[in-house]
Amino acid sequence: MNIPGLLGSLPLWIYIVDALLVAGIIAALIWSFISRSIFKRRLEKAAVDEEAARHLVLEKYDTRALVRRSRMIEAGADKYGDGLLKHLGISRIWVELVRRRKRVSDIRRVLKFIPEEGLFYVFLAVLDKPRKTRYLTDWLKESGDLLAMRRIALSGKGEDFDGRKALEIFEEYISHIREMTGDPEWASRYFAVKILLHHDDERSQRAVWDCLHDTHALVRRTVATEMKTDREDKFFEALKNLFTGDPVFEVRRAAKERINLDFADREVLDVKKLSEVQAFHVLDLMNPEFAQDENTALSFLDNDNKELRLSAAFFLSRLGTLDRLFQQVDLGDRELLDRNFKLLTKAAEVGITGFMKAVSSNSNPATLLIAARLLQKTGSRELINSLARAVFSFSDDEKTHADKKRLYDETLKAIKLRGTCDAVQLICEELERQSHKTAFLNRILPSLPESGDFLVAPLLVRMLKDPEVPERDLVRETMLRFDECFYQGEIIAILKAEREEYPHQVRIDALKLLAQLKKPYCLQHVLENLAILPLDEARYFTSILADFSGALFNKRVEGILESDDAHVRASLIAALPATGIKEFVAPIRKALKDADPEVRIAAVWALHDYQEQRALNSTVEMLRDPVERVRVQVARALGSHGTETVLDRLKELLFDENEVSTVKKAAIAGLSFSETRGSVDVLVEKLRDMTGELKDEVIQALAEKHDSRSLTRMIEVFKDAEPKIREAMSESFKRMRSRGEESLVSLLDEDIPSLLPLIYNILEETGWVESIIRRLAKRDPKERREAAALLARIGTRAAFRGIVLAARDPDDDVRVEVTKALEYLNTPEGVEILSDLENDPDKRVRKYTLWALERIKAKNLD
Repeated sequence: MNIPGLLGSLPLWIYIVDALLVAGIIAALIWSFISRSIFKRRLEKAAVDEEAARHLVLEKYDTRALVRRSRMIEAGADKYGDGLLKHLGISRIWVELVRRRKRVSDIRRVLKFIPEEGLFYVFLAVLDKPRKTRYLTDWLKESGDLLAMRRIALSGKGEDFDGRKALEIFEEYISHIREMTGDPEWASRYFAVKILLHHDDERSQRAVWDCLHDTHALVRRTVATEMKTDREDKFFEALKNLFTGDPVFEVRRAAKERINLDFADREVLDVKKLSEVQAFHVLDLMNPEFAQDENTALSFLDNDNKELRLSAAFFLSRLGTLDRLFQQVDLGDRELLDRNFKLLTKAAEVGITGFMKAVSSNSNPATLLIAARLLQKTGSRELINSLARAVFSFSDDEKTHADKKRLYDETLKAIKLRGTCDAVQLICEELERQSHKTAFLNRILPSLPESGDFLVAPLLVRMLKDPEVPERDLVRETMLRFDECFYQGEIIAILKAEREEYPHQVRIDALKLLAQLKKPYCLQHVLENLAILPLDEARYFTSILADFSGALFNKRVEGILESDDAHVRASLIAALPATGIKEFVAPIRKALKDADPEVRIAAVWALHDYQEQRALNSTVEMLRDPVERVRVQVARALGSHGTETVLDRLKELLFDENEVSTVKKAAIAGLSFSETRGSVDVLVEKLRDMTGELKDEVIQALAEKHDSRSLTRMIEVFKDAEPKIREAMSESFKRMRSRGEESLVSLLDEDIPSLLPLIYNILEETGWVESIIRRLAKRDPKERREAAALLARIGTRAAFRGIVLAARDPDDDVRVEVTKALEYLNTPEGVEILSDLENDPDKRVRKYTLWALERIKAKNLD
C-alpha cells in the first residue's frame, strides 16, 4: 500500500485541521504550564502575606478552581508551611470534600494537613465506607496520641453517627473512650456515649447511666432515646425525672417519646403533686377539651416564666377564656380591669393575641383600653385602625374625662408605635380637628408616627402657617422628626414671600425650623433672615449654624457684615458672640463707628459678650454719641463690664464740670449697671457733691443695685452716712420694691452682725415687715408658716408684734415658729420689746404679749 501516495491524495483541509489540533494541544500544554507556574508563584506570596492570599488567589479563583488545584496547594503547604493553608482558608473546602465525596485522596489530605478540623468527618466517612477504615486506624496508630479519640470527637459538632459501627472499629480503644465521659468538652462526652451505649461491659453501662445527668442536653437526649437496659423501673423513673425536671425541651420531648414507646401502660404523673417547674414541663399535655383545666392554666398564666405561660395561654385561647377576659370588663371596676389586663398581657407577651380580634366589633371603653395598651407592643396592627375609629369618635368632653382620657392617650401611643397608614390618616384627621386646642396638641403631636411622614408633614406645614395654632415650639420639634423633603421648600417659600403674606410669627417659626434642620445649604437663607428672630433666639440659632457649617459660616458672615442692610448686620453682630469665634472681633470693632445706631449698639454688646476688655474700654467715648439709646446701651455695657479702668473713666465724666448733662446721665446709667462696690461709692460721693443736679438720677441708679454685693456696700455706707445721704439712700431702698427686699432678706442668711440691725431698719422703712405680717391672715397655712418663719428672723418690735399675733394660730407649724421666736425674747433686749408691746394700741397684741411673758416666766422657773 502506498501510504505517502494516499496521504498526498487527502484534501488540504484535513491537514489544516490536524495542524490546528496539534497546535491547540501544544497551546493547552503551554498554558497549563504557565498557569501552574503563575499559581505556584502566587502560592509562594500567599504563604507569607494574608493580604496577598486574598488579592492573588481568593479573589481570582473560585472554590471549584481551588479544589482542582488541591494537589498544588498540598505541595505548597509542604514547601512553605501551614501558614499557606491558614491564609487561603482551604480547610473548610477540604473538609467539605471529605463529607461529600468520601474519597481516599480527600481523607489522606485531611489527615495529613488539617486533622483538627476534619477528623470527625473522616470518621463519618469510614463509617459509611468501611473499606476505608484502615486510613483512619493507621493514622491513629502512627500518631501515637493517647487523646486521638478525643481529637476526633472535638472536630465534630455533635452530628449523629452509628455508635454500633463505631464500636466495631474502635473497640480496642474502649478504655480511652470510657474516660472521655468525664471530659469537660461536651462533644467528647457525646462521642463516647454514642459508642458506649452498644458496649455491654458493666463499666461502660455505668458510665452511660451517669450520662443521664450530663451537663449537655444532646448527651442526655441521646441516652434517653437510645439506651437499652433490663433495669426497667430505674430507667422509667429516670425518664420521668428528665420529662418533668430537665430544663431543655428536646430532652423532655425525647424522654416523653421514650415513655410513650416503652412504658405506655404505666401511670406517669399526678398533676396535683407537681411543683411549678414540673407543671411547666407537662402543660403541653393539657387537653383543651377539658374545661376543668382552666383554673390550673389561669394560675400558670400569671407566672413570670414565659415558656410556662405560652402553654397556658395557648390552652386558654382554645377554651375561649381569653376572649371572655378581654370583653367582660368595665371602667368602673378598676380591680377587675387591672386583673384581666395583667392576665391578657401575659398571654400577649408570648404571642397569643387572637382574642383581640373582638376590638373590631366591641365598643366597650374598658375593652378598648386593654386593646390600646396591648397593641402598643403586639397583636395585629390592623386592629389599631378599628381602635382609633372608636376612640376618636368620642366627644371632646369624653376625651378629657379621667378614664377615657387615659384610653385616648393610650390609643395615640399605639398609633405612634405600631399604627398602619390608615391609622396615621385617622390621627391626622383628629389633629386637624384639635389643631387650635393646646391641651390636645400636647397629647397628639408627640404621638405622630415617623412612618406616616407623607401624611403628617403636609398637615404640620399647614399648622405652622396658621398663626392661631398654639404650641409653636412643639409643632417645630415635631416637624424635625420627619424628613425635610416634605416641607423644606415650603419653609423657604415662607421666608421669601412678601411680608404681608404671612404673619411675623409664622416667619419666625419658619426661620427657626430652617436653622434647626442644620443643613449647610440653607445657611444663607438663615443668616439673611436672622433679624426676624428675637436676640436671645438669634444667638442660640447662630451658635447652631456655626457648629454644623464650619468655614462656610465664617465666609458667609464676612459677606453679610460687608453688606448694606443695617438691620441684618446688627442682628448678626449681636448674635456672633454665641459662636465663640474670635475672628469676628475685628469687624465688630469696626462697626462701633457705623452710621446706623442699631449697628453701633450691637457692636458694643458683642464686644461685651466676647469679653474684649480693651476694646470695650475704648467705647467710653461713645457716651457722647448723639443718639440717646446708643449712650444708654453703651453705659449699660460698660457698667456691667465692671473693670476698675471703666469705673475710673465713668467717675471722671460724672465729676467733670465741663461735661454736658447727657453724658453725665449716661455715666450714671453705667454705674447703675455695675455690681462693683466702687460704683456704689462713686454714686454716694456724687450725692454729697451735688446741689440737686441729677440727684434723682443718682437715687434711681442706687435703686437699681439690688444685687447682694452692691446692697451690702450700700448698707455699710448707710450705717455711717450723714442724715441727708441716709435720707436719699432710704429713698433708693424704697424704690427697689420687691426686688431689693428679696435681696435684703437673702443677706440675712449671711448673718453679718454689723449689718443685721440696718437691714431690719430698712425692711421696716420700706414696709416689708408690715406686708409679711399681713400674710399671717392668709387662708393657706403654708403662707402663714413662711410668714411666721420670716418674722422670727427679724429682731425688731414691729416683727415681734406680728409674732405674738401668730401665737394662737390653728396650724401647729406656725406655732412652732412662734415658739422659736420667743426663745430670742427671753433676753434683756427681748423683754424690753415685750414691755413696749404691752402698751400696743391693738388689744389682741396686748393680750398675746401677756401670754408670751407668762411663757417666758414659766420657762425661767423651770
